[in-house]
Amino acid sequence: MPQDPGDPVIERVKSQPPAMVRMSWKTRLKRAAFRLLYYSGLELLVARSLRVNAAAVIMYHGVCDTSQLPPEVDFHLNSSIFDRHMRMLKRRYPVVSLRQLLDRIEHGGRLGKAIVLTFDDGYRNNATVAHPILERHSMPYTIFLTTAYIGGDTWLPLNELYALWHSGRITGSRMMELRKQIRSRPASCAAGILRDVKADLTPAERALGEDSFGMLDWEQVRNLAARGVEFGSHTCTHCNMAVETRDRQLVELQTSRESIRAEIGDEAATFAYPFGRPENWSRETRRSVIEAGYRCAILASGGLVKSGQDVFALPRVGFSKETWYFACDLTWLFLKRCLNSP
Repeated sequence: MPQDPGDPVIERVKSQPPAMVRMSWKTRLKRAAFRLLYYSGLELLVARSLRVNAAAVIMYHGVCDTSQLPPEVDFHLNSSIFDRHMRMLKRRYPVVSLRQLLDRIEHGGRLGKAIVLTFDDGYRNNATVAHPILERHSMPYTIFLTTAYIGGDTWLPLNELYALWHSGRITGSRMMELRKQIRSRPASCAAGILRDVKADLTPAERALGEDSFGMLDWEQVRNLAARGVEFGSHTCTHCNMAVETRDRQLVELQTSRESIRAEIGDEAATFAYPFGRPENWSRETRRSVIEAGYRCAILASGGLVKSGQDVFALPRVGFSKETWYFACDLTWLFLKRCLNSP
């Protein structure tokens, strides 16, 4: 299942369309079984009948109908697929807010097969495209804001890089090399890495990329907050916390939280690690999150949330764009947890 925008392999497959990329026989068998289970209604029956003390925190980024990115990026969903996701989830599971889930964990309550919806980075399309769908389905959700980019006209460094690749300014191999550098170095290095590319987008290309990469402004954040949307921190600069100094970690955590609190008057006590892989957090970053006064820290992988889970290392799951596969994958995760529970 795809994760954050830095995770998928994003080389173009020029020789054949994505649907024709070779699959192993095991993958084909799994897909055939999932499709049969979903369209026969058996998966829905199993999903509804399971009694399991676990929850799934789903990680999204954006919802965009005019993304210029190829399918290999798996960065956003279009609105029709996202709507199908929401209808599928609503038929099977209770969807609760992140705060409700934390209350249950902290007070020893049953997690009740709950689903929590989260969005990383703070894209404008969260407000313009995703929110109307979520509001129609009465589904709570949390957006983790990269606060240095909220209200500005610049994009996250990785997104600048992806846009340069999409426009043909850099090759796929060069983009992958620079991507690795941005992800593995302190955030202060990103501008220099991009500057060394010696390539710029035209105004027309940047305008086309706004639907994919444009960020929320603070007025939109306040409007969403007034409608019950929860907001948390995703640092100021979308940095790899594990490679920043201890002092810089605290600046990222405290400044981003204070910015959100000042703009919407909320405690903004939840945090999601940028990238969120094991190499992007550590015991030291955990201490920094706690010292900065956060209530939890969320990763980008790891599966289901279980009773007694460490709230400063909460796992998440990704998604498949194929709703039937996503549904079966979630049901399988809950079923495995049910079978393995004492």
